[in-house]
Amino acid sequence: MEKTLFLYHYLPALTFQILLLPVVLQHISDHLCRSQLQRSVFSALVVAWYSSACHVSNTLRPLTYGDKSLSPHELKALRWKDSWDILIRKH
Repeated sequence: MEKTLFLYHYLPALTFQILLLPVVLQHISDHLCRSQLQRSVFSALVVAWYSSACHVSNTLRPLTYGDKSLSPHELKALRWKDSWDILIRKH
């Protein structure tokens, strides 16, 4: 029998990770990036990472929240991995 994993198993770890992320980024910026160039590069990388996270969240929003109906072609385009089972209804 396959083990079922539920969202509430991961929420405490996710909450802790979200709270700890700014502290870790500040520590890296203060103690590991010594020159102004390193700080600028690190800041650019953080902005690029955050922008990509926002883009992925916005791209998968219809699949996650169901706020707009999608055609079968649009649903297939949102499937990034072959292991994702997306049920497509045929009307």
